[in-house]
Parts: sequence; structure tokens; C-alpha cells
Amino acid sequence: MFGEYDKNLFAVLTNDVSCLTRGETTGTLLAEYMEDHTSELLSLQLSIPAGQRLPPRPFLDVGFLYKQGRMKLISGGEL
Repeated sequence: MFGEYDKNLFAVLTNDVSCLTRGETTGTLLAEYMEDHTSELLSLQLSIPAGQRLPPRPFLDVGFLYKQGRMKLISGGEL
């Protein structure tokens, strides 16, 4: 998650456990983005596709089948 999500609402989210590496760098890039500065690293950051809310198809199917099986087990086969 990186960029402007509403008028004057900017956000950055990283999945790095060490907030002094990726978090600090993306925070600096977000400040550059807010000030309309350009850099090679900012261009690279903006070229990264946004994350998806759902996992890719094979993982989604496995998760669904697991949940469906668990619900059948809990309900005693009533489904």
C-alpha cells in the first residue's frame, strides 16, 4: 500500500518486521511523492502493483474447500 488514497490522504504500509529499513525508506519516498519530487527509486516504488485483497486462485480454492469441509464436520453432515 503506497500513495494517495483520497484527497490529501496519503498512506504507506510495509510488511517488513524491521521498521528502520523498508518502513523508513518508503516513508521518505512517500514524502517525495507528496511534494511532487521525482527520483528513480520513487518511480520504481510506483511501478509495483497494488496488493490484492484475495489470494491467487489455487490458494483461494484450497482455503474455501477447507472451510467447507470444516463446516460439514461441525454440522454433522447436515449441509
